[in-house]
Amino acid sequence: MMGFADTYRDKVLLMVGSESGLRVRALEVLELGHLVKFEDGTLEGVPCESIQDLSGALVPVRIQLPQRFYIGNKKEGITFICHDAAQLLVEYLAHRKGRGEPIGPRTPLMPTYPATVRTLDNDAITATHFSEFHPTSSKVSVTVPRPLGPNGRPTIVEAIVESIRAAPTHFSTLEAAMRRLREKAHILYKEGVERPATTHSMRKYLHSTLDSCGVNAVLVNVILGHSARISDHYSGKHHLSIEEIRSQYHASMYRIAITEETNGSRIVKLEEQVKVQEEEHRALVEELASLRASSSTKDKTIQLLSEQVADLARRVETMGPRMVSQGHNSENFSPARQKAELLLET
Repeated sequence: MMGFADTYRDKVLLMVGSESGLRVRALEVLELGHLVKFEDGTLEGVPCESIQDLSGALVPVRIQLPQRFYIGNKKEGITFICHDAAQLLVEYLAHRKGRGEPIGPRTPLMPTYPATVRTLDNDAITATHFSEFHPTSSKVSVTVPRPLGPNGRPTIVEAIVESIRAAPTHFSTLEAAMRRLREKAHILYKEGVERPATTHSMRKYLHSTLDSCGVNAVLVNVILGHSARISDHYSGKHHLSIEEIRSQYHASMYRIAITEETNGSRIVKLEEQVKVQEEEHRALVEELASLRASSSTKDKTIQLLSEQVADLARRVETMGPRMVSQGHNSENFSPARQKAELLLET
């Protein structure tokens, strides 16, 4: 689905949604100021107010939503995003700032842009929505019915932006984006048996990933907001260590992160490569040890044979004079000497 995401907003939806496990109601209102720059010992932490704050934020970056998200039946958890999602947000916000959009703590991370424009063909004021920011007084192209009225056909005309603002994207738009990306990626499902991939599927992704990393079930519930202690934590009735939760999330980032460019599956691949190389190294060490053992055995055998031949030659040399002194013909002894010399040469 990431491969088919052709807009920043779709990429942010996939990465932040999967790595945070937030419900769609929280994703649609997520703002820059909801990301924690660093922990100062308070429950809220120090919020990010600029792109520079987010760029230097403590990784994993904690998300601290408004208090209303921590009360009621469906509470959000104490959750985070990995380095790759934070870097994508920095890149996206820099792109938006370059187009002239003011960036501050109230900047929505997945925005839509309600605007009023003045169409140049009839000088009329029309309300519309953009997916990108356009400064006021800039010229844009909009689709409006022409001629005006119920029988008009959609027509592209030029217009001038009169006013524009960044607003949170409605959850139905985010669900529609997931449906569009799912269809592009040909992610099939059996109707009546399986459910299609939705924003809630990303929440399940984080849950199963934390489980597979061996994170304590209580902490998993705290991260996802399944635990009733979330409201207690927010109100300060019970003490839950954010650093303990951060530590567990941090230890699982190599599995949670979506892209390979930072801390995701690249580390998994490197670990696999290390294991393969360690296995090859072990096999080579065993083979070398075997060769050394074999060579050592051969050297010992050769040395033993050499000593036996030398001993045989000495005995022949000492036996020759004795045999001559006892009346034996020395010529009869020469074959034995030759045999000993031949063995020695061998």
